[in-house]
Amino acid sequence: AIVSINFDAVTHAYDMSHAEVDLPGVYITYRYAFENSGRIAKEVLHIRKIGSQLSSTFYFRIKGDELSLDTLRESEGTVLPIGDTYFMVSVTRDPDRFAEPRIRTLLLKEQGLHYRFNKHRIGILLSSSAFTKEPCAVRVLLQRQDIITAREVRAFAQKETRFIDEEELKRSFKRKYG
Repeated sequence: AIVSINFDAVTHAYDMSHAEVDLPGVYITYRYAFENSGRIAKEVLHIRKIGSQLSSTFYFRIKGDELSLDTLRESEGTVLPIGDTYFMVSVTRDPDRFAEPRIRTLLLKEQGLHYRFNKHRIGILLSSSAFTKEPCAVRVLLQRQDIITAREVRAFAQKETRFIDEEELKRSFKRKYG
């Protein structure tokens, strides 16, 4: 069965003015499991306004065989502000790796006007496992990047997207924030 959601109808039911100002941009995301495996996926999220909609692209890699680590993958989707939560739904279509599309859902809390002075957000990412197809939930820390043009995003994602450990995450934040 095919499920279709009319995002236009849902989006227009909510005031998007705050989302259009505060949310678009490029973020480095640090995705790590609740069970503290020590494995952290450093990914890139690009949120942009296209017409009256907010859209998103996740750039990521899958840990597994060598082909997986070398291949930058994308998940395209829509951002819906619902109340004081941002709800992003994206679909990964990767015929060389998956027989069926995978869906990623990211939930972020609206942080109000003070967010403009804060480069970090915390969210929950729901997805299906790349290997077992079982649903999984992970924590996500988003770190807003300085202005990057749309043409530079893929090259930026190619360079930044990889797997890191907790020590590298700590060193990265210490270099950037002291």
